[in-house]
Amino acid sequence: MEVSISRITPYTSGTAATLKAFVTLKVETPTFSVEIRDCKYHVGETGDWIQLPSRSYEDRETGETKYTNTVHLPDRDEYIKFQQGGKHEIRKALDSSYANQEKAAEENLAPERAQVAPPQANPAPKNLSQRTETYDDIPF
Repeated sequence: MEVSISRITPYTSGTAATLKAFVTLKVETPTFSVEIRDCKYHVGETGDWIQLPSRSYEDRETGETKYTNTVHLPDRDEYIKFQQGGKHEIRKALDSSYANQEKAAEENLAPERAQVAPPQANPAPKNLSQRTETYDDIPF
């Protein structure tokens, strides 16, 4: 399994303490290739991890908002390979991004002139409902 980044947007503001980036990952195996959008990369006290896409729902009994994954990798070994490969690629991309920010600061460039994301990255809309991609196959 090979994991690569199709898109990454560093998360630098807001209240999410562990959230570091929004990521679209491409997973390639000898028999298929799939792109997983809306992943989140977190770094916490116990390490880093990739959160797979999820959607919210209201619990019928409590009325509480809960979340369920929309992508699931049932094979534990494959899931571990996915996490390891994805985290490696994300760390490289973010290290490059932060290095570019530091270089810009040293050269007294305005932050808006500094390249803050890897070349393959696209700016993410502030509101996910403003995305231009379409998902014609999704039933909800």
